[in-house]
Amino acid sequence: MRMRILIYAIVLLAIIPVFNGCSSLRKMGDLPDVTIAINIRSSDNDLNFINLHLYKLKLIDILDDFQSVHFDLVESDENPELLLDITIPHFNVWPKEERVTRRAFARNIVVGQDQNGRPVYQTVRASADVVQLQIRANATFETRMRQKGNTKIYEKSFPSNFRWGSVYLENIRGDMRAIDPFVATTPPFEPEDFDLLLALSKDEMVTRLSREIRTYFR
Repeated sequence: MRMRILIYAIVLLAIIPVFNGCSSLRKMGDLPDVTIAINIRSSDNDLNFINLHLYKLKLIDILDDFQSVHFDLVESDENPELLLDITIPHFNVWPKEERVTRRAFARNIVVGQDQNGRPVYQTVRASADVVQLQIRANATFETRMRQKGNTKIYEKSFPSNFRWGSVYLENIRGDMRAIDPFVATTPPFEPEDFDLLLALSKDEMVTRLSREIRTYFR
């Protein structure tokens, strides 16, 4: 009898998360749809090579988080419930900075045991070039947002700075075991202009806009 009760309890505990997951999905699907149009203007030629439609979709994905509504992207002439104008007077990506220094590495590793079962250590050594990369970018976002039927207009300018950095090793000589296994030994994927623009947007602008939107749709 006790074994049967225990089995029922285990089955019940396994089923509860499934129902909770279904409930969460149901709540997400019940969010009302709100149409939003995003107009982006800029005279900066660097933005001509960026997929601005994809950029708008990424912005909406971020703005959707923690909202009581779900946004649908439409054109501004479709009478959207929320209109967001973003003017980017400048978007600047500085030339990549690269610094290379030669460094020696040494680690004590276990190579065996002595006759008493105690670990035997050996010092292994290596040298490598430490490559430090840095890419800096900055932009200004001038925003103007208004809700349909609301006379209040939200306007704010956001100067933003972003710095991407990475470190990796190359030209390694000696015993590889001297190198920390968590240290990168291959060049990283460097961010594209699109990634930098999105990172700049997240710096402050998206957070403040999201906070303002929550006051519209409570």
